[in-house]
Amino acid sequence: MSKKTVCLFVLGLSFVAAPLAVPARDSEHPIIGTWTWTPEGKNCKEVYEWRANHTGHVTSGEEVTETRFTVSAKPDRHGFYKFIDEVVKDNRGKDCADSTKDNTGEKVTYYIQVHPSGDQIRICLKPSEDSCFGPLMRLPELET
Repeated sequence: MSKKTVCLFVLGLSFVAAPLAVPARDSEHPIIGTWTWTPEGKNCKEVYEWRANHTGHVTSGEEVTETRFTVSAKPDRHGFYKFIDEVVKDNRGKDCADSTKDNTGEKVTYYIQVHPSGDQIRICLKPSEDSCFGPLMRLPELET
């Protein structure tokens, strides 16, 4: 193989491999972790645990759900990560909105804003400041 052929081959590989290196590893995504929030005026707590394997565990009052999600690698120009969440399993417990509805199979799109500190997020129904709840606070990771 000539030196020119080797150089072109290596250059070609760099273009093929480049897209794989752009997004941060899932475990480094800023939403990965455990978050908590208490709705205003409620004696009820919600806890969201989002894992690097794209699964989630959410409790809202007595309701416990298992989810599967996708999230954009980077925020849009307004700072919103697009987050698509699908409920895989719902125990039909009473949630913080006083509902016992079985949400299994429901798929919802949210937009998440991460505070610059990385310790707070807001969840929004659309990529707009006026459709959000929170802030949710990051819970410290337990050492194993």
